[in-house]
Amino acid sequence: MDGTGAALQPRGLGLLAIFCDLEARWHGEFREWLVEEMFPARLEIGFCCCASYGLVPGEEEGLSSSAPPFLTLYETPSLADLYGEPYAALRRNRGERDRAFHQRMMGVERYTLAAACLPPAGGEGGLGPLVFVDRFDIRPADMDGFNVWYEAEYAPWCAMTPGFLRLRRYLAMEGAPRHFLLHEFASEAFLGHKLWRAIRHEERWAPCAMTHGSPALYRRAAQLP
Repeated sequence: MDGTGAALQPRGLGLLAIFCDLEARWHGEFREWLVEEMFPARLEIGFCCCASYGLVPGEEEGLSSSAPPFLTLYETPSLADLYGEPYAALRRNRGERDRAFHQRMMGVERYTLAAACLPPAGGEGGLGPLVFVDRFDIRPADMDGFNVWYEAEYAPWCAMTPGFLRLRRYLAMEGAPRHFLLHEFASEAFLGHKLWRAIRHEERWAPCAMTHGSPALYRRAAQLP
């Protein structure tokens, strides 16, 4: 397949998100392990992109001060890539270092996510330098109104905020709560912008039951490729 055909292949229809904490003595080695072992092994079986993030504190901006300090994201072409045999084999056959770090990870929250709509193209490749994450549940009676507002107003307004790259919406196949929004930005300039403040205080958020530690902002510390 030529380069043009490869560029048309879907990506981001599946996403694995893992939130966790670690004792301070393991912080540096944790990211070394991800970049040296975890990320390459997953890219080899067809994952699109792997990235490690650290929490950006900022309670004054409406961000949670109790969010997990580490977030790891694995972008895949489809949800099937997170349930197929190649990935299952990696999880079954863990090396010594792999097993050790999974034992050291505390407060793990693991999400297997399916895109609720086709992830938008554009912006830089991979996963954004900054990700703003919403995790919430919403009552069925409020779902229609939220969907209309999200598509007609929220998503277009987000696209007009400074540094905006992409907005992705996912539903959790595993993990709770069910709804997962991943906003990708190039910088923190959006945080103080009047448009961002306005859309984040919209009444349409009222029915959304945010989980403990949400919303939260994370800065990318490592990525492959």
